[in-house]
Amino acid sequence: MLDTIRVSITEMPDNRITEENGWTDTSNFPSAYKKICLNNKASIFMQYFYWTRTLVMSFSASKIQHGTNATAYDFDRSGAVESIIEQTVELETGVKVRTKDMLICRLDLNRDFVFKTEERANATLEFSNKILPSRYEKRLDYDTGLTSQTKKGNGVRVYRKDKDTHLPKPERDAMDPTVRFEFQMNRKLATKIFGERPNLHQVLTNQVKIEIVWNKLLDIYALNKKIVSRNELHRFGIHNLTLGQRETLKQMNDTPSFSDKKYRQKQLAVTRKMKSLGICPYSCETAITLTIKVCNTIMKMRKEKRIWNNTANKRHHKNRTTIRDTKRSIKWYLDSS
Repeated sequence: MLDTIRVSITEMPDNRITEENGWTDTSNFPSAYKKICLNNKASIFMQYFYWTRTLVMSFSASKIQHGTNATAYDFDRSGAVESIIEQTVELETGVKVRTKDMLICRLDLNRDFVFKTEERANATLEFSNKILPSRYEKRLDYDTGLTSQTKKGNGVRVYRKDKDTHLPKPERDAMDPTVRFEFQMNRKLATKIFGERPNLHQVLTNQVKIEIVWNKLLDIYALNKKIVSRNELHRFGIHNLTLGQRETLKQMNDTPSFSDKKYRQKQLAVTRKMKSLGICPYSCETAITLTIKVCNTIMKMRKEKRIWNNTANKRHHKNRTTIRDTKRSIKWYLDSS
């Protein structure tokens, strides 16, 4: 679920921020930057700001872990990613910094939906074309997907990952039809959604929290409700919406438009009504559920922990029994003569 991450570290010395160590000074701003390439072809971009003594790093968590961002991030292997980040910072600056002291400036969360046929992938992409942009977002459509984003970097992106030109062609050809939903958050939005400004350790290790945040982001676009087909959505509209609202709902699904401000108010009213009914206002002709059942993740983690504990307890009981059996039993008798 984790892709691009940007973090900042304050009060960093600039002793090693020199051209001899591979850093490049910018001409128009008092800062220096350096790109570090890892053995698995992943990269970490670092920028140091002299005035504030702040080090900013950008990287893809899934690419550091797997060598490609086409493979989903694995929270069970977060320790290796944390180690690489901490070692890179220490190597480049001479200062050892824990991931708990690296604060999030940008965070991208994504989920891939893999299909066996092109028809289902195209139906999902058509569904995403109806998503109403959140406030201040500007919509950009292109051949393989769409981007709806604000000037500050918040927004949603939906595209065909198996047609992403950033991936090598052999890797794309080996993929099944895949649609990726991706949310982008800047520091301010991440702080609001998390309830506090998260640090890198929390993001890389806390799967449950990340899934909760994912569901909160879906709610912004009414995508956390039940997604139904066009005919089912029409039936819901007949029983719960006025004639004008039904017409707006039909236009939102048949001929979506995002430029008319007056029409937007009608769209928002219909969206709020459908959300109150627990139904997504956008129809999809293939079965898809975007929300994550966080309780399943919690139960899975508890089950794995319980199995580990039971194994440890059995091993301990076995050892204890062995020791007890090997002890010599001694009886004491009282001589009353």
